[in-house]
Amino acid sequence: MAKKPLRCRLGWHRWGPQHDENGERYLGCVRCHKRTEPGMRTRIAA
Repeated sequence: MAKKPLRCRLGWHRWGPQHDENGERYLGCVRCHKRTEPGMRTRIAA
């Protein structure tokens, strides 16, 4: 299994729109696929 990217280990996620196999949409990291928690503040990279 691949390691988690260094930036993600440091908490520097790259947030973007994601969806799961059921079609549910959520905001997640495009590198490590971590999901945001409800009410979590994120900076979305452009």
